[in-house]
Amino acid sequence: MRTVCISLKELYEEKGAELFYGGHIEHRQEGDTEYYDLRKPVDNLYLACDGEKCRIIHEDNKMVILETVDTQMRIYLTREEYQIATFS
Repeated sequence: MRTVCISLKELYEEKGAELFYGGHIEHRQEGDTEYYDLRKPVDNLYLACDGEKCRIIHEDNKMVILETVDTQMRIYLTREEYQIATFS
């Protein structure tokens, strides 16, 4: 399976805090350091942090599903969100 890293900062700056298929990017700053975490809005479950490594487990013309390498949490992105947020 192909792996990519996810830039929640890029996605947040380009599209805002809310993802199309659900998910909320939480942005906070502590001193000079900024943090971007992805959470499920309903139960505030932590999904991923900025720069996290993910496997692509499904992709088609509309959607890409990523799974985090460390915790196996799933992230659902539109094709546009995926193109903004991922890098090798």
